[in-house]
Amino acid sequence: MKKNIVKESVEDLTDFIKEWIRTNVPENNNFHILCYSKNLVNSIYRELCTVYKKSHFNLLTSQTSKKKDVSFVENKHNIGTNFATGVDIKKENDALIVIYPCKYTEELVKGADGIFSDGLPSILQAVARLRKKGRILFTIPPVKYSIKDAPTLSFLKAIPVVDNIALKDEGEQFLKNEKSLLADIITEKKLRIKKEEQRYIKEVNEEVKKL
Repeated sequence: MKKNIVKESVEDLTDFIKEWIRTNVPENNNFHILCYSKNLVNSIYRELCTVYKKSHFNLLTSQTSKKKDVSFVENKHNIGTNFATGVDIKKENDALIVIYPCKYTEELVKGADGIFSDGLPSILQAVARLRKKGRILFTIPPVKYSIKDAPTLSFLKAIPVVDNIALKDEGEQFLKNEKSLLADIITEKKLRIKKEEQRYIKEVNEEVKKL
């Protein structure tokens, strides 16, 4: 498990999800959990299997997708990282639970573990999986600050847990800090892409030499 996903936080999240399912999902329906992290999915899966029958679940990650016979199953609880696109949840009153990554936490949203790394397009695609009437739960991690303005205050009233959010007066310095943080992440991302490109070219050249 990654160092920043601690056991206690996984248990808290799973307890919240279990209570939400109990309250909002009819007994004859299924819930489907789409998450940004394979490690977090595996942890939640193990926790849920202590309450629900393991045979009722279908685990879908980059690891399980290597098996050709593993795919989205309509009459099971699908939980995983790789059905943000190409899947239609058609059963009425089924529930979709989407777990989003931490804002600007680049190390958590890369490769097979980061289906939301391209931003809004992948978020919209995830929401669109539910084709008929049903419930959707979005879970987002704690945010460090929230700009203190009327739209934000109105939005926060609709969120069950906001105790850990510090309201901050909107100002040039705050916005400047946000832009600076985002610029650093973009720079880091470009460097990682460059390293990956160099690694790939090296591997190809080594294979060519073997011919």
